[in-house]
Amino acid sequence: DADQFRLENSLNSDATLNSTFPYPEATFGLGSRIRPVRIFVENALWLSVASLLACFNLDKVLNEDSVEIELLKLRLH
Repeated sequence: DADQFRLENSLNSDATLNSTFPYPEATFGLGSRIRPVRIFVENALWLSVASLLACFNLDKVLNEDSVEIELLKLRLH
């Protein structure tokens, strides 16, 4: 049913994101039927994440020997 969100369509069985979904923006419609709220939602989401990150101090952590501790290893694909 097109009116119901089904999380299992977006995730693999191991809870990772399903990368076979070719057009994630298709949630908002395609072509001339695209919903105008898409741009608003994308901008609002970006602003929310940016505002949340601005509340944190993201400095590097030093141990007792003043050596930087690597907390996260991020790998962008």
